[in-house]
Amino acid sequence: MNTQETKYQQNGSQNSKVELGTPLPHDTSDFTPHYIPQDESQVEEAANKGTAVVDKVKDTVKERGQELMEKTGTRVKDEADRGLHAASSQVRNLQRAVDSAGNRLNEQQPESLKTGTSTLSDGLEKVASYLESKDSEELLEDVRGVVRDHPAMVAGGLVLTGFLMGRILRVGESSRTAA
Repeated sequence: MNTQETKYQQNGSQNSKVELGTPLPHDTSDFTPHYIPQDESQVEEAANKGTAVVDKVKDTVKERGQELMEKTGTRVKDEADRGLHAASSQVRNLQRAVDSAGNRLNEQQPESLKTGTSTLSDGLEKVASYLESKDSEELLEDVRGVVRDHPAMVAGGLVLTGFLMGRILRVGESSRTAA
């Protein structure tokens, strides 16, 4: 039998003679070389085939990723549209409640209160109609336009909202601790 000199790790490094066909210290039973290139052209051909396989895998992964992104985007858009519909329903319900309260005001109430409820009802009706006429993408584009056209106003509104939310939370916290 042919022998071949090899080095391998088995309780330290040692030189030994191993007969061809002798099992190695690690399992290689599932590895059978199908083709071992002999010259540069064969090596280049094998490299080209490998590159083609890698490119095909990259394309497949990219396509699957795009499909997943589209499905996810569609789900997110559908959820946003459902949320927008729910918000418009809530605004519409609030508008009806304000309108009903305004109609119940009697002659003894100040005219400014009646005008205020009517104005508020009209404004809520416009908001509800606007929300009902838009989908989430159109609404997002409108918001982007407002932010782009009036950044200072938006920043001021956010600061004011934060201030008011802080006040509301502090009042709620102090009333809870007082109880």
